Amino acid sequence: TRSSAAEMARAVRALSAALNTLVVPENPPAVAYVGPLHLLDYYAQVVSDGDCGFLLDCSHLAIFQASRGLSPLTAFDGFPWERVVELHIAGGRPRVTEGLRWMEDTHDPEPTAEAWAVFEAALARSRNLKAVVYECEHNPADEVYDNFVRLNDAFPVKG
Repeated sequence: TRSSAAEMARAVRALSAALNTLVVPENPPAVAYVGPLHLLDYYAQVVSDGDCGFLLDCSHLAIFQASRGLSPLTAFDGFPWERVVELHIAGGRPRVTEGLRWMEDTHDPEPTAEAWAVFEAALARSRNLKAVVYECEHNPADEVYDNFVRLNDAFPVKG
């Protein structure tokens, strides 16, 4: 809700002040969300009211979009992309529980096509980006190598 986003923004400002450091919220992983706001609309209010940066987990957003039956890029147009300072991407695995289809955030080697679509669109819009994290910590190097190459190719060396 809008009031929940305002409270989170207040908490981000308070924590930043108390710690005298930058606090950057991240959209969480979940398979069920409550409330009327789209996740990007919620965090747009948080980062604007909180005057802070944002860590967009592209895989988490792809999971949210799928849980609502939305396309991967729904609500991108209204988001303050200048606030994004870090992007994460990770593999996921579709699951079915008692007939309910959902996506598990597994950190498997291969991100879903939807997560890559979110990543590529977010990368193109995030002009203040400082870091990209490929979350693949429990996988053998040979299974993740190609994705590191893909990510490196997204940042050509200028010289």
